Amino acid sequence: MKARNDQDLLAAFHTGSYATVIPVSCDIEPKTSRAVMGTGIGKRASQAWPELPIFLGKFLSVGGAHTYVVPIMRQPNAWTVCVPVRYTFKQQPDLALIEVCARELLDLTDTYRWEKVFIPRFGCGPGALDWKTTVRPVIADLLDDRFVVVHMDDPAPPTPAKPPQPAVKVGAVSKAAAKRMKK
Repeated sequence: MKARNDQDLLAAFHTGSYATVIPVSCDIEPKTSRAVMGTGIGKRASQAWPELPIFLGKFLSVGGAHTYVVPIMRQPNAWTVCVPVRYTFKQQPDLALIEVCARELLDLTDTYRWEKVFIPRFGCGPGALDWKTTVRPVIADLLDDRFVVVHMDDPAPPTPAKPPQPAVKVGAVSKAAAKRMKK
């Protein structure tokens, strides 16, 4: 398992086949059957891909607390995987659940032949678990060098730079040119 502190998990990229892992809870909204994705990386992912809570809600309602490959089209060879880290949105992350889902993630990595799998520090964001003393020891033996732990000290998404505005709008003409055209 490698560590990487230089980029946002949702923007992680690899030239070969890869997966981005989103930590989630197992909660489903009763009225809409959507997965509850109210904090951390899960919330940011649901804002980036609004269909994510719909797919995940269906998977969770049928299959329960397991690791799921969610059909979100991002780019060729890029897969989105949801890993439950807690049973309900209001509970603390569950280390036994994290371990079971990490094993399932390893099986999926072998099945899909992903070259890289970008994972967050499970349960260490809003869940407030300690990575070094609590979570990493539970999953370190399961995950090999294909797994890259992406962590940013500031979990806020980077603000994209605004593209430079053209000096003149395409198709725009000056007042003097407009007068000449009328003549």
